[in-house]
Amino acid sequence: MKIKISLLFLLGAVVLGGYWNHKNFSKVAIWEVPKLLSSMRAKEFCSCHFVLGKDWNECLERVKMGYPLFAYEIDPVGKSASFSILFVGATAKVKSQRLGCSLQ
Repeated sequence: MKIKISLLFLLGAVVLGGYWNHKNFSKVAIWEVPKLLSSMRAKEFCSCHFVLGKDWNECLERVKMGYPLFAYEIDPVGKSASFSILFVGATAKVKSQRLGCSLQ
C-alpha cells in the first residue's frame, strides 16, 4: 500500500515538476532528479566505504537516510558502487585514495 502511495506521489511530482519547469520556476528539470539522486548516492557510498574505510552497513544506512527506495550493487574488488532510482542509475569508482571517487 505504501509503495502505491509513493508511486502516486512521485507521478504527481513529475507532472507538477514538468509544469513548473515549463514556467521557469525550476533550474533543474524534474526528470533529471533521479539521475542526480543516483549520482549523489553512488559517490557518497563510494567515498564513505572505499576511501574513508568506514563499515559497509554504516555507509549504506547513511545513504538510505535521504531516500530509502533504490537498488544498489557494490563491487568490493573493483571498488565501485552503483545505485539506481526509477530505472536511472549511476556508478562511482575510486580513482585513488588522494582523489577519492568519481562518477563513471
